[in-house]
Amino acid sequence: MKKGMISLKHLHFFTAIATVGIMCLSTLSAQGYAKPDNNNVALTKEDAAAITGDVDDNGIVDPADAIMILQMYARIAVSADKSMYTEHQIEAADVNADGTVTVDDAILVLTFYAKTVAGMSPVWNSNAIFTFSDDNMKCKKNDENYTGMIANADSDVYYYQDGIASKGVYEIDGEKHYFSYETGIMQKKSTDGYIIEDETVIYEPTSPLLSSDLFGAYYERATEIMNTMTLEEKVGQLFLIGIAQTNGEEIVRDYHPGGIVMFAYNFSDQTVASEKEQIASYQANSRFPLLISADEEGGTVVRVSKYPAFRDTPFLSPQELYAQGGWDGVYQETIEKGNLLKSLGINLCLAPVADISNNPNDYIYERTFGGSAEDTSQFIEISTKAYRETNTGCTLKHFPGYASNLNTHNGSSVDNREQSQFYENDLKPFQAGIDAGAPVVMVNHNIVSCFDAENPASISQEVHSVLRKDLHFSGLICTDSLDMGATKNVTDVYLKAVDAGNDLIATCETAGYPIVLQAVHTGRISENRVNESVIRILAYKLYYRLMS
Repeated sequence: MKKGMISLKHLHFFTAIATVGIMCLSTLSAQGYAKPDNNNVALTKEDAAAITGDVDDNGIVDPADAIMILQMYARIAVSADKSMYTEHQIEAADVNADGTVTVDDAILVLTFYAKTVAGMSPVWNSNAIFTFSDDNMKCKKNDENYTGMIANADSDVYYYQDGIASKGVYEIDGEKHYFSYETGIMQKKSTDGYIIEDETVIYEPTSPLLSSDLFGAYYERATEIMNTMTLEEKVGQLFLIGIAQTNGEEIVRDYHPGGIVMFAYNFSDQTVASEKEQIASYQANSRFPLLISADEEGGTVVRVSKYPAFRDTPFLSPQELYAQGGWDGVYQETIEKGNLLKSLGINLCLAPVADISNNPNDYIYERTFGGSAEDTSQFIEISTKAYRETNTGCTLKHFPGYASNLNTHNGSSVDNREQSQFYENDLKPFQAGIDAGAPVVMVNHNIVSCFDAENPASISQEVHSVLRKDLHFSGLICTDSLDMGATKNVTDVYLKAVDAGNDLIATCETAGYPIVLQAVHTGRISENRVNESVIRILAYKLYYRLMS
């Protein structure tokens, strides 16, 4: 049989399918048909365009139209004869606007009809039917998650990525613009609602927030809480601020931080009882529960266990720990570490170190496991699972891998390795930790030239894209401290940190807060972008039972 030909057998088959579909659909509603929503169909004052799917031109879309589409498909496929159909009918029958009339168009009509009689409000797209649900404002296009911008009947604009929307008003030069259901087409309308201009636009969607994310089950509640917050409180949530010994409560009250960082001096003259009291005081001065964090890696970086008031001996470095106790030793000491921190009120450990280094001369070496990618990955997996058992958050650092780079506390460092080195080696421990449920990843300040030759990784959109898209990380992304030498003098560093996709900005300074707040007020940073991170942060706090 020649291409494009249809046999009588096939025609009967298609007709049978349609008949069965009609019989099934007829049971869905006893109220008859409903007119389709054609609010987004381009109309002119002189002549209304054909109603998509209404092939028989009776003002409704129903199974009869599907039958006509199948008949049209069969005739055209066999003889290529379109003469018995009007241009209007052919246009209406080509539901998916692919230039041909096929069985797919009939299926779309039946789907549209089924949704209509089931009480839903389907809307035609030139390419598909969009369906909306109340679950995190999901949007699907032909059963696939949709990415782009869509205007609803109330002229609100939703920004979608992977099916998840954030709502916002979209204006250009003070004029409202509306987005059609046609992907990539922006429509500027006159006051009476008629389209006066079409143009192609470039999407700028937010990062996806999916129910399948690590904190996805808590997004709805997090959104409810966020909606009670002022803009000042929402911006504050983006900051993880280092706390001095004397002004912690003041910082918490004035800047509404999402969390604080405790350093060694916060523990040096304390007892267990006084430290608990101090941390409780910070929490009492915050309207929303704080992330209380500390660097407790073991070895050279210990903030708590270096003081006998909290532990007889400091926690061992990863290398020492494994040498003395093997994998069981790693697991048991991480359990003890998590329980100690939690007992004091610390709910986020800024560890484990996922960097790979085998050279004792490397700056980062003493803080690493000191083994291969595979061994380091196992260390990270075991550590992450142990923290999870204690219900203490942990932080994988320093993404995308420090290796032999210079100490960025002192100044800039450039990593000129090939991308293959990262994917074949350095990213593996991070992936292991993400797969094990690590809730936070900290990004380093190295300029990783194979991803972004201009910006430190911590403020690089490209590096963050690797973390989100390639490693499928859905938790919190945190900068290394922006007070370090590599970033301290970068122009607009706080704004770039938000632009890059960080949820938490680590800093010992409060100067970044008014800068970001003003940027939101002026529109330099969208409130939607802030909301995206705030939802993740609040969902983290719900996930770890810091709030309800």
